Amino acid sequence: MLLLIPVLIGIWFINQWLTKRRLKNIGSPQILSVILPKVSFIYAVVKYSILVLGITILIIALTNPQTGEESTTSRTVGFEVNLVIDVSNSMLAEDIKPSRMEAVREISFKLINGLRDNRIGITVFAGEAFNQIPPTSDENILDAVLSTLSPEIVPTQGSDLNKALEIALQNFNFQEKDRKFLIVLTDGESHEGDFMEAAKKAAEQGVVIHVIGVGTSKGAVVPVKLRNGKSVSLKDNQGKVVISALDEESLQTLAQEGQGVYSKIDDADGIKRIINAINGHDKRIVTEKIYSEYSSYFPYLIAAALVLILLEFLMPKYKLTRKGE
Repeated sequence: MLLLIPVLIGIWFINQWLTKRRLKNIGSPQILSVILPKVSFIYAVVKYSILVLGITILIIALTNPQTGEESTTSRTVGFEVNLVIDVSNSMLAEDIKPSRMEAVREISFKLINGLRDNRIGITVFAGEAFNQIPPTSDENILDAVLSTLSPEIVPTQGSDLNKALEIALQNFNFQEKDRKFLIVLTDGESHEGDFMEAAKKAAEQGVVIHVIGVGTSKGAVVPVKLRNGKSVSLKDNQGKVVISALDEESLQTLAQEGQGVYSKIDDADGIKRIINAINGHDKRIVTEKIYSEYSSYFPYLIAAALVLILLEFLMPKYKLTRKGE
């Protein structure tokens, strides 16, 4: 817009030149000096300069000039950690008090607290898998998601850990080169598909898999609530009561393939090892420039521009220099 200024100046000079040319066509300078009042050229220049200056300041004001203090800070950027949580019906078993599901929720809160400098996402699975939330540092959102964990949030029952690992990998932003971690919380029972193959694919992408086994080797019945509110034990297709037990061997193999740590959910030291294994890696340091206490000159420039434009408007169009006028 500042390119308008030389255009306005050029238009003014052209107008002055055309005016003088028209006057010459009327008569000689000697005759014109007698019959026409003499107009101050300097006054005309000053008047138009005031207008141009007002427009210039107005254009500059539109850019909202600011000044402020600049400070440089460094912060650490945490890793992306994704919790892969089993919410199948077997997680209702009560061999871990008050239930496996409640224990998973409690341990997940502890993991979030211990990994607070990192970004944490949540994937849930049963017969299907869903990414509930991408990695974030907002603990309120994470707490809200964890509080809703139950088998009802996944419509298809089963235990497809292979699919869960594939879906969980989609929750990561691989454009960022920071290390990434999966923490799988499951009883490891009756998993569909070859989840070891998914674990190898994760390792190929540099993702470390830590595993937390939920349940006991002895196992327990799986309570299921009926529509009338009564609770009964889950039975298989042959009518036998299902006993859900921890498949510790498979989960240990999964952690080994994922180059991670295996721990049982009731092993406080094992949970700490997983937290320390993640926090022990060097985090990326980012330098940021922060501008604070900045001041805007917009209102002052607008006021100055309006005063100048108003002043030019109120000034007489011409100023006569001829004596007696």
